[in-house]
Amino acid sequence: ASSKLCGPQGSFSMLLLPGIARGGLACLGFFIADVAADIYLHSPRGSNNKLSEQSNNVQNANRLFDSQNNGAGGYQVGDACRPVCQDGNRNYNESEPGAMKGTMSFYQGSELYIEWTLQHGCGAGHPNVHCQLVLQYMTEADNPGLRDGFKRGNQNTAGGEKEPPAEEDAEKDELAQHEPLGYYLACKARDRNQGLYTADQKVSTNRGATATRQNPNGNNANTRHGLECPEERD
Repeated sequence: ASSKLCGPQGSFSMLLLPGIARGGLACLGFFIADVAADIYLHSPRGSNNKLSEQSNNVQNANRLFDSQNNGAGGYQVGDACRPVCQDGNRNYNESEPGAMKGTMSFYQGSELYIEWTLQHGCGAGHPNVHCQLVLQYMTEADNPGLRDGFKRGNQNTAGGEKEPPAEEDAEKDELAQHEPLGYYLACKARDRNQGLYTADQKVSTNRGATATRQNPNGNNANTRHGLECPEERD
């Protein structure tokens, strides 16, 4: 998922096991990671990798994280145009003042209810299903670079389109960011945890912690999901 307790939709993330979904906040960021996926965050609004799409479906499923969710799920970043973000032909105008600048606002001291849809059996009424939902959050104090970005389309992966990502690309404000670049580079440089379950997969031994059961060949430019470390969510 990708926003702010006092700000935009994208920097909010949350980690849910067995499934992962991600949402958006930036003063307070929550990350939801996926093992089985099919978890959709509704409050605060979870992006499912959406920013401001031409249609309802996600354009770049690699933008921030590996949600493994249906592309129609998730919420687009809000607008703050007055009155609307449209040109004279009533088409969306991303250069209109306020475009992609909408924020979710909450009163300090109030209770924030976390709501999500879990597609698979979990919790009360499912005695044969063991399920853990883990809430993980990040604030701007932890990561000052937390942001939604504003580059639309399918060439807007956090960190850029190269592998490994370049610092000059990772620092571009037009690209969103959850994890900082150093976090991802450390993930790729360290040895993977060889005690993790790999089933029948032949997991690469030279791609660091980017190689996992669900990502056995490790990351390349086409398989990297933002600056997420695959081993942290597999």
